[in-house]
Amino acid sequence: VHQAKKYFESLNQVFDIHVGPLHGWRTVAKLAVRCNEEGHLVIGLFAPNSHRLICIPKSTVHHPSINETVQVLQTLCRSLPNLRPYNEETGEGHLRHVVMSVERSTGKVQLTLVWNGKLSHSNCQQGEGDVLVSLTTLLIKNSE
Repeated sequence: VHQAKKYFESLNQVFDIHVGPLHGWRTVAKLAVRCNEEGHLVIGLFAPNSHRLICIPKSTVHHPSINETVQVLQTLCRSLPNLRPYNEETGEGHLRHVVMSVERSTGKVQLTLVWNGKLSHSNCQQGEGDVLVSLTTLLIKNSE
């Protein structure tokens, strides 16, 4: 930054530096969904160089809407007894990741659920899609 500022000064040009907010600036997040040591579903980030999940309920870098959405989603997921978080060792489980993007002007969140497995018309009729339908129904009710 200092080099750039000196360069523009040598050209008699103004080089303004604008620093954004220190907290709540991250408006896009991809978070993993796993079980913690107690067997409870948690949503968070992996620790550096590992697949150990760290729950981040009040991340200072995430936009407040992301933190709120994580809390609501985690509560809703835990309320569904048949919803299982993804298990990397077995490859089983339903919800693998969630991706959130915040619209800055309104604080509204676009939520993407990364679901493990293939849903087709036939296996949905056999009940395999029931958990996903239950979760999306709760999400829609909670967003109103």
